Amino acid sequence: MKILTLGDSNASNLWGDAWPVHLEKHLNCEVINFASPGAGNGMFIDKLNGGIQEHHPDYVVIQLTEMHRLTLGERANEGKDQDQICFNGVGYYTWNVRNNADHIFKNTGIKINSDDYMIKNILLSKWIENNFFQDILKMQYICDSFSVPCIFYSWFDCIDDVIIQDYKWLLDKITYIKGTAKEWFETNQIQKADDHVHYGTDAHEQFVVNWLIPNLLQTKVLTNK
Repeated sequence: MKILTLGDSNASNLWGDAWPVHLEKHLNCEVINFASPGAGNGMFIDKLNGGIQEHHPDYVVIQLTEMHRLTLGERANEGKDQDQICFNGVGYYTWNVRNNADHIFKNTGIKINSDDYMIKNILLSKWIENNFFQDILKMQYICDSFSVPCIFYSWFDCIDDVIIQDYKWLLDKITYIKGTAKEWFETNQIQKADDHVHYGTDAHEQFVVNWLIPNLLQTKVLTNK
């Protein structure tokens, strides 16, 4: 069994072995991890498309990140050897709710003070909520087009809680795990890594064994072959 995984920094191994490593171990399968630290869900779309065509997985597991991140193209990042800002020669920049001016200056040498406008008027807009579900729809369509079963789960935003009326129909079109990873870690008072934001190897293994795998199997999409 081969599983393609996508996610943000919580799926990367920057603070120890993250959940894809433990998923591979405890399901005794092959996992191809396309993590993108700091990226938004919009970057996962191209990586999903490329990953399916390159690796031909049996299943896809997508860890959704914060809905208020917005990923756009950035020419300055084209061709760079960094997973979070470039894929297949295409450059990306993800707008977050903090420190964009510093990141943009580092990437381009251009000084721009855009946080006040971007955060207040775009990243916290109703449109960004629509965009979150449009990204999910795009990823589901890619998986359907290649006949690869896909399961979504969210690290931060509970899909059932943030779904908007115009997109409620989407819930019947996707397979997703209810709740969030963040809620599980906080409820179980799991200790964070040294950066006080992410989690380390042991924490991720507990998460996979006690929450992720049981919920994946409960969907009846993924089977423990």
